Amino acid sequence: PEAVSVAEVHEDLPAAAYSTLKTTLERLTGKGILTRVRQGKAYLYRPAVSEAELERRIVTNALEHLVAHFPQA
Repeated sequence: PEAVSVAEVHEDLPAAAYSTLKTTLERLTGKGILTRVRQGKAYLYRPAVSEAELERRIVTNALEHLVAHFPQA
């Protein structure tokens, strides 16, 4: 997939604050879901994992959370 800047994401999601999008992309990078490369003064972001891997991580996390809170189930 093509790498995108925060500004490009903001164009597609104008209702979201620019700073919120930037923080979200940085957090996703920290979690290994996105990678980023510097281009000039900005960073470009792209997926670091496949859609299937992301879905697996989400489901695994949800199940672990449920088991931790409802061990009798």
